[in-house]
Amino acid sequence: MRLGLRFSALLVALTAVAGCGGLEGGGGFGEAPSELAPIVYEYTFAMATFSQQVKISPDGQMDVIQITGPAASDRKVARTQLTADQKADILKAFRGWSSLNHTYPAYFGPVMSISFNGYKVEGGDNENAAPALKHAKEVLDKVAVAAINAGRPAGQAAAAVAPALETPVEYRYDLSLQGPTLHRRVLVNRAGILQVSEVTTGPNGNEKPKEVAVQLPPAQMGMLVDALRKLPAGDVQFGSVADGPQMQVTYAGRTVGTGGTGDVPASFLALQNLLESYAQIAKNAAAGK
Repeated sequence: MRLGLRFSALLVALTAVAGCGGLEGGGGFGEAPSELAPIVYEYTFAMATFSQQVKISPDGQMDVIQITGPAASDRKVARTQLTADQKADILKAFRGWSSLNHTYPAYFGPVMSISFNGYKVEGGDNENAAPALKHAKEVLDKVAVAAINAGRPAGQAAAAVAPALETPVEYRYDLSLQGPTLHRRVLVNRAGILQVSEVTTGPNGNEKPKEVAVQLPPAQMGMLVDALRKLPAGDVQFGSVADGPQMQVTYAGRTVGTGGTGDVPASFLALQNLLESYAQIAKNAAAGK
């Protein structure tokens, strides 16, 4: 049984979105840059087992890595040289880029980050994202999809060898439900075994833990290793809200926690979404769904 949810329609949606116009003239306010600078665009939608990374160098060379499912064959890699029209569209998309905030709200769902010449902007792919951020995403999606569809891969699909974690990773989620309290623990060891334990304590709680375990395929391990690389350095505790969920990730000697406030970086939310989706996949597999 394949683990993961595969949304092949997501590629169609990306192509359709990329063909739509963004802001008038493209980008934000101010002058468009006259020359390309290093660009890094990363997009993660954990529930769809989809991720995409686009890197563009100042000379117009573009590298794309796209993962659309859990199998090794779902990893596509392309390298191409941007055309003059593509360069012009990209430059317009980054007009006034440095006037944007570095972060915008991100919730459960797709998360993206884009940097141009070192100025990074990140947030959720939702209605709260800045129009200029969404427009830059659309332009980069368009050239990335074109490169993938052109069928000029830079190499073969990666062999089915899972990337290694530095240490086991532990994720905890606690939520009070006006009486019982839900405790969820997700542990992934270096061999890629994911274990999920859930227990509800307090009034009307189920004191007996529900436990499941699965082996993560290489593609899912790759997404997890990549998400962990973006975890804030050192021990960090972001803000909390009263009676809100408490979340914590421990990995490679550091612990990052939050109570669900708006100051949480998109990189942490992307990791949380990934681990929650893997936990749900494991529970569905155990239930035969």
